[in-house]
Amino acid sequence: MRTPAKKVCGVSVIPVKTDSLMIPTAVLNSGLPVGESLNEGIDLKKLLPKVLTVAIALAVLFTTVLAQRISSLNATAKGKGTISSELETLDLKSVMVILKENGDADFTFYTDLQLSGTGTWSVGESLNEGIDLKITGGIVSGNAIGTGKLFLREDGKSIDKLQINAKSKGGNRKIKVNFVADQ
Repeated sequence: MRTPAKKVCGVSVIPVKTDSLMIPTAVLNSGLPVGESLNEGIDLKKLLPKVLTVAIALAVLFTTVLAQRISSLNATAKGKGTISSELETLDLKSVMVILKENGDADFTFYTDLQLSGTGTWSVGESLNEGIDLKITGGIVSGNAIGTGKLFLREDGKSIDKLQINAKSKGGNRKIKVNFVADQ
């Protein structure tokens, strides 16, 4: 036996198992599943865990997708590393990386000296694979060209590792940067 419809705010609704949930008759007449039978209605105790599971999964997915995007970054990290060339190796104590929204990048390397570099940056398929760096100038004396990778921590804002392989524009001097941030 079908429960008679009631009007609530001008919409015809049919009460279901709980006193707090009513389904518009338009939904019931649409053929959408609302329970095992029209008289049984929706069992919220069975539905709630499913809805919560889907909501949590969507929240995790949405957070992961947002974390994968980066439009700019200004980060400094203390740690250990080296800047090496055929002539010398310098102990690297900290680095500062500025990634600008327009794709430009500035690097500052702190050894006993302060060295700088410039370039561009981009993110591939996933931030987990690192940020691709293209070195277009700076690093020690003269201009340098090369490539590198910047890896961020899970927060997406802190430097984890930095690796750069470059050479002077004349090609006669190779420069290698390896840096790992302190935990």
